Amino acid sequence: MSDRAELHAPLYVLDVVAARKVWHQRVLGTFRLVAQPSVMALDFVLDTPTRTLQQSAVQLVMRTREGDQATLSLHKTSEPPKMYAVSHDGQWPAILYAYLAELHAPIHTLIPIAVAQTKQQIRHVNTAAGVHVATMTLSHGHINAGSIVRPWSDITITPTDFGDTVTCREIQSAIEARVACTLAVQDIRAALLMLCTTDAVPPSGDAGLATQVNAFSAIGRDADESVMVPLANDDTPANRMIVAAALVHQTGHPYAADPFWMVLDDQQRATVAALAHPQPAPHWSVPFGSFDTREWPFADVLRTKLRGQFRRVLLRESAVKTGYHAEDVHRIRVSLRKLNSLLECGVAVYEDERIAQYRRGFRRMARFLGEVRDADAFAEHVKRILGTNTVPHDIRNPLQQIRQKALTELELFISTDKHQQFLDGFATFVCSTEVPTPAALSTSLFLHSRVTQMMHDLTLPMRTPATKIDTETMHEIRIQSKKLRYVIEAFPEVLLPHASPLVALLEKLQHRLGIIQDAATAHRLLIATHLTGHSQAKTVLTTMRAEANYQRTQLESLWSAFTSQDTQQTLTAISYALAQEGNQS
Repeated sequence: MSDRAELHAPLYVLDVVAARKVWHQRVLGTFRLVAQPSVMALDFVLDTPTRTLQQSAVQLVMRTREGDQATLSLHKTSEPPKMYAVSHDGQWPAILYAYLAELHAPIHTLIPIAVAQTKQQIRHVNTAAGVHVATMTLSHGHINAGSIVRPWSDITITPTDFGDTVTCREIQSAIEARVACTLAVQDIRAALLMLCTTDAVPPSGDAGLATQVNAFSAIGRDADESVMVPLANDDTPANRMIVAAALVHQTGHPYAADPFWMVLDDQQRATVAALAHPQPAPHWSVPFGSFDTREWPFADVLRTKLRGQFRRVLLRESAVKTGYHAEDVHRIRVSLRKLNSLLECGVAVYEDERIAQYRRGFRRMARFLGEVRDADAFAEHVKRILGTNTVPHDIRNPLQQIRQKALTELELFISTDKHQQFLDGFATFVCSTEVPTPAALSTSLFLHSRVTQMMHDLTLPMRTPATKIDTETMHEIRIQSKKLRYVIEAFPEVLLPHASPLVALLEKLQHRLGIIQDAATAHRLLIATHLTGHSQAKTVLTTMRAEANYQRTQLESLWSAFTSQDTQQTLTAISYALAQEGNQS
């Protein structure tokens, strides 16, 4: 090991109490110690779910330090670590990007597999003549990886331009004379973090998840990351239900269980949904910390929501690639719609072209999936209306041709380098900490104006009787209702339970308008497949149109419900609560 590398290697502290005593001294040997403000730091060991970097004998550590620029440390076995600064716009250095590409580890696949939270106490080391020759940092905190939490502490000596090897060795000797410690051959943080991830065997059941979730939420991670990362260490149906139940119990609403809701069976869903009722007590106690985001800048909160939803899109894209099952297609379409609804909120926060580019990119994915979903949905209607378990051969073949054509185009699209670069760019955007151009609005104030405007846009067409509105306008109303519901569900800690009555109305509206839209889509699909003259296909379409016409007759009551005094009172209650929170902030 070179002298310079040795000087940068931290001293692993064996006696933390003694180390803190050093920090209260003003003199260390022949040197004077000058106190500097303490800072908090977070270190993330990044890797892919398949541990691509670990298998390549590489450690990638990202450090974010309070009041300082984020840095990336890349360390290969038998080589000194290389440090890279993360620029103000969150872009990773090109050389590191290229290196990860060689290892087949795109940026958007990296996850924090271990985290260290530390308090750093800093002292300038000056000579008797007042020359600043080194900076000495005492770091102490905890490392968390899965269910393993280990305390640690170290002292780092960083020479300045006025320091030399002899001077720094003298400082090191003075520390070792007072503190029990050992010289680490490599960064002890990275070594311990990797040790945690390789040796950890997460305990099963309530206690294990409680430890993991609590540790991640305690270090300020957003709610989604606090459960997704620990759950990945022990992903079982039982543990999914435990986490979902904890989330539901925290917010009082079943939607908080997403993304676990989709992977639970009917009995598990019933159990989780029951926890939203105030009477029964939860069967599991996961001490999930409450995240009060109402006074946070909306731009910060929006990024956490975008990160969570983007992760769901990536997970479901992987599922779709493996089999293109109807349910997987439906799930990723919902995730993409939710992501685009959040991006639409970002238009008012981030005044640049990127938001429009991201929305176009995700809408392109949804377009291919939409054609697949339309064919799958019509096939389900055929089986339901004809009372069969399979779709008749002469109907199934044209549907399969449309489905396969869309899937082929989708496969070509998502396998291109351009698509991967798009995902990497979006991942960089949602994980960066840049400050938006407009003045930072609190989450409460932003949602106050956003929900009010969205309700106005939704109810404006309802001034016309439902029987006189064309199908295209009905479809636009349905899209608006989905966007509003997605925004409410994306911010349950702010908008629920005030908006719960409104969510119930939106669900009814979407259901009725969905049946009307299905009939219109079925007609277009039969034209595209040349099945308009097919007797069984005509029977299915006639039945769907009759169902759609019946739903039209039921819409007037929903129109009245949306414009009723009760709904207006609900909206007023939401607005009042948000305005009050905004004023307090």
